[in-house]
Amino acid sequence: MPDDKLPAVQPKSTEVVQYNPEQLEVIKKHLAPNCPTIELQFLIEKSKASGMNVIKNECYFVPAYQWDNQKRTYVTKWSVQTSIDFYRKRGVNTGMIEFYGATPYYLEKDKDGTPREILWRNVKTAGYPDYPDFARATIKRKDMKQAIEHEVYWKEYARTKKDGNLMAMWAKMPGLMLCKVAEAGCWRKAVPELAGVYTQDEMPPPPVEKLPDSSGMTRKESVSHQVVERVIKRIEEAATSEDVQEIMAEEIPEKLTGKDRERIDKAAAEKTEKIQHGETRVQQPPPPKQPAPTPEEQPERSDADKMAAILEELSQCNSSKEVNKWYDVHLNTINSLQESNRNQVNDAFKQRMKEISKDAAHKKMTPLTKGVAKTEKAALEKEKQTRQEKKAASGDALITDASLRLVMKICYTVEDEKKQPYIKDHAECYRFIAHMFKAKDIKKILLKDVTRFIATFNNFKNPQKLMDLYCKFKNEDKEA
Repeated sequence: MPDDKLPAVQPKSTEVVQYNPEQLEVIKKHLAPNCPTIELQFLIEKSKASGMNVIKNECYFVPAYQWDNQKRTYVTKWSVQTSIDFYRKRGVNTGMIEFYGATPYYLEKDKDGTPREILWRNVKTAGYPDYPDFARATIKRKDMKQAIEHEVYWKEYARTKKDGNLMAMWAKMPGLMLCKVAEAGCWRKAVPELAGVYTQDEMPPPPVEKLPDSSGMTRKESVSHQVVERVIKRIEEAATSEDVQEIMAEEIPEKLTGKDRERIDKAAAEKTEKIQHGETRVQQPPPPKQPAPTPEEQPERSDADKMAAILEELSQCNSSKEVNKWYDVHLNTINSLQESNRNQVNDAFKQRMKEISKDAAHKKMTPLTKGVAKTEKAALEKEKQTRQEKKAASGDALITDASLRLVMKICYTVEDEKKQPYIKDHAECYRFIAHMFKAKDIKKILLKDVTRFIATFNNFKNPQKLMDLYCKFKNEDKEA
């Protein structure tokens, strides 16, 4: 055999390795705690047949749910799943991969309604999409002229929890997770030996309402069981046959049929029979309520008593929501107090709000947004709006969030010879904008200067001039 050729791959042995019970228990403890022993040995041999080593974390044994037509429900079935790192390792080891990668995009419609692909970045900016629309993976093999591409879409692969919210990693890094799914599918196209092995991110969870719970019931069965138990309990508490008939007419849902309805009918029949034979105890009528005292009988409280009572309730409020509710409830009482007492109550209200704000900041709680009374909040909003109108009339209005986003969008159009954007992140974009407008703080840029900039460079006007500004900015940034 010539030295420049690789040796032929030896065929793998099909002999099944037998493990004793102690070895299987150790493997099960670390790899799949709840997997049956016989199925665990099958998963180990299946991973070996695919060339994966579970000890090296190249694959995992994961429980999945599969629909059983006979049982008409989802049953647990264990499967072998791998990670994107195994795909990359196996693909690169073939020696035939020239390059690979994946990129997230979002779609934006032009004025004529034509969708345009735009590179998506994980930035929290108003008006910018929170999640990409799709991701495209590309792999170029040395023995193929055309690169292999694979696209996946957010609506098809985004994984959610039982409550409908995104899973932690999909909410924190949506672009990365969608790119991993696209890259996994692309690797299976480029390297046929990887066919039949999937990653966990590609496996969508089954419908939540059909998953079995700890009692062995599906969600729909569990809800029906709760309804039946509630109706039967009310029937057992009924005192007369008329009460039983009323419960049967009002409490039973129309969709409740089959064995559940038979249980309710049986309980109603037994209860009616007991009532007819006098075996049901007669419920004692509730004691009559004492009439409330009339306003003439109630003594008039002094201002000091009223103030002491409402301040006592204020001291028991532990959140801004409770304090605002207390203020709304006792607003008429506060207004009826004398001026000195009323001012004292208002001061206590403000002091309590400050104390709650300090406690929330100390405990790293959510910032309070309702820390002032409604009347004071409305006055602050009106004063802020008046200041903005005066600045706009005098020409000293500052840049707005909408205009800043448009300026950033224009700056991201600066591209190199390979049509790749020069600006990589928001921090660099902010420095570039501050450099162009000669401002230390980006929020201090005048709106009239921004308007002239947008009119000059929007819709891809003067790209060379914008490119010259960026090059000048980079040179000064390096010198600094």
